[in-house]
Amino acid sequence: GGGGGAPPPPRGAAPRVNRRWYPFKVVDQCGFITRDSVWVGVAPVPGAAFTYLPNPSNPLNVQFFNQSSDTNYVAWYFGDGDVSSDVNPTHSYMKPGTYSVSLAVADSLGCTDSVTVDIELRMDYYVYIPTAFTPNGDIINDRIKVEALGIEGMQWDIFNRWGLKVFSTDDVDQSWDGTYGGQPVPEGIYSYRILIYLPFGNITEQHGTFTLIR
Repeated sequence: GGGGGAPPPPRGAAPRVNRRWYPFKVVDQCGFITRDSVWVGVAPVPGAAFTYLPNPSNPLNVQFFNQSSDTNYVAWYFGDGDVSSDVNPTHSYMKPGTYSVSLAVADSLGCTDSVTVDIELRMDYYVYIPTAFTPNGDIINDRIKVEALGIEGMQWDIFNRWGLKVFSTDDVDQSWDGTYGGQPVPEGIYSYRILIYLPFGNITEQHGTFTLIR
């Protein structure tokens, strides 16, 4: 009712909300007037924003910094199929390229916002080998091959679990079909070594493993 000023704010109101009493009146069909006030809280909409910083020594490792306002929940979508709920995640990409990275945020009241940024990752040189292949004759992923950019040459050797060299090539366009001496090798984990010849006479070496699945 009127008089005496507005009552005190209700307890337990959500934080970071602009609150005030709004007076109103209601006139019924007989002309009687009722006055009252209602407590209204308007929460600020969360603002999604982020920056990122590639690692200088490995540009495919990227640190993301959440700069959103008024958020209690975050979800990152890195553009390569991976996601994270960390506030400031670090993500490792497999290949250079352009990725659409999205950040979705929500506050304690359930209000949401999102932002998407295209990031371009470049490298002076790049060498990549898949983590698995399936030489089973179905024409899908039947061979394994080095993907490389910015190199002048390479020497690629593949070894079985006993250290036997089962494949070797210096041709960046050549792939392996999972055979040795004309016979299929057993499925399992194989290791590789790549000598990478870079411009200006520089040489580096890369090691790793992949899985052969039949």
